[in-house]
Amino acid sequence: IDLAVVGESAVFATYMANLNYIRNLWLSRSTDSGMTFDPPIQLNDGNWYEPACPTSAPRLQIGPDGHLNAVWLDRHEGVSHVYYARSTNGGQSIIQRTRLSQAGELVMGHPAIAITPDGALHTVWEFFNEPLSAVNLNYSRSTDSGSSFSPPCAVSGGAIYFQWAPSAAASPAGDLALGWHDERTGSPDVYVAMASGASAVGDAGIAPRAAYRAAPNPFRDWVGMSRL
Repeated sequence: IDLAVVGESAVFATYMANLNYIRNLWLSRSTDSGMTFDPPIQLNDGNWYEPACPTSAPRLQIGPDGHLNAVWLDRHEGVSHVYYARSTNGGQSIIQRTRLSQAGELVMGHPAIAITPDGALHTVWEFFNEPLSAVNLNYSRSTDSGSSFSPPCAVSGGAIYFQWAPSAAASPAGDLALGWHDERTGSPDVYVAMASGASAVGDAGIAPRAAYRAAPNPFRDWVGMSRL
């Protein structure tokens, strides 16, 4: 489950539900500070049948325009993909659903989203980097309110060590922070990378491996990365 609050009384909840192994994603709204909630609306298309126990939850963010933005993983197409949806009427309906991951991408899950004050959407998720036999992180962003997203590119160009469970956050100044678990030292650690003015980043910085340079990536130069 993930929650978002607008003003003093509007509360939004997004979650995964299981009905006979149909694991769909839902969004519900409260206008009385969480005392009651409206009937939920479905985030995802189709039905996701999964006779296992997925751990990848949906994530919800409110943009500076007050609109709702959600990302999640599901397998209603038969394979795992990361999706994005937007609501511009306070969670009463979904106006668009967009697949962020690409065909053939081996998505692992745990998507995260952050929104910088200029309205740019920043998303990150786990994928299996088959050439390196490692779980890495892919990054994509939108600068047009979610109408389109940049092609995914691997954080730092990909790595032979495992990276997983990412989290993203934006500051009022427009800086973007990304945190994740990382095994580069041989045991799990937590790493954080900062990108200043992330939504305006172009080709500055050290490029990742050419195979992954599909879009500008504010994390590829690893400036300001810290081990916690």
